[in-house]
Amino acid sequence: MNGSEGMADEAKHYFHPHVGAKAAEGFRGGVRLLLVGDSHYGNLDETGTQFVVKTYIDDGEESDAYRFLSRVQHIVTGKAPVTRDDRAEFLDRVSFTNLIQEPLPSANTVPTTEQWRAAWSVFASIIRATEPDMAFFFTKRGWGAEQLYGQETPGENLAHLYPEGRRGDTAYLRFFPDIRPDYRVLTAAFNHPSRRFEPDRWCPWADRLLTEAVAMKNDPSWPRQAATEA
Repeated sequence: MNGSEGMADEAKHYFHPHVGAKAAEGFRGGVRLLLVGDSHYGNLDETGTQFVVKTYIDDGEESDAYRFLSRVQHIVTGKAPVTRDDRAEFLDRVSFTNLIQEPLPSANTVPTTEQWRAAWSVFASIIRATEPDMAFFFTKRGWGAEQLYGQETPGENLAHLYPEGRRGDTAYLRFFPDIRPDYRVLTAAFNHPSRRFEPDRWCPWADRLLTEAVAMKNDPSWPRQAATEA
């Protein structure tokens, strides 16, 4: 999948994404899962994402990223992590990156228009590095910034996936022909796991999407068949 075609003009990401040792085997049914956050904070170099993941695994609740990553893990797995092994086994099966490609001074800093443009300009590079089938975006403002400030990835809106009463949730099938002619990634947006966030509310949405991603991986006709059956 890591073909050289299209790479010459492709902008490169700054932060190296975390790619779990078993991420290529898939999180469920062989589906490779990429988790996408918003921003890093503080004085971090290009290895900052790996550092954040390591401290989350090793330090647990003492980690600055604990609230975010533990809630993301809860949503994806359906249960809150309890032990270091829980955290390590989860991160071993997934990839993780943030969209903004430079550290911000603090969590209260709002990314600029140029930072969002830069983030989306390297998204294909992140996809090439992580090779996902499915990407969960835990940043609604980052998701929306593509249309506002970036060049929208070719793809297909999947309105039929929306759960009843949850029209605000968004799913989009993105195409990356410069990586491989038939390469597509099912992507979806979630609210950012803030202080008032309730992970259990989002577990069914994550479960539905992972089920659809397995179907996509195994059926070249998806989503036409899925749309007909919905």
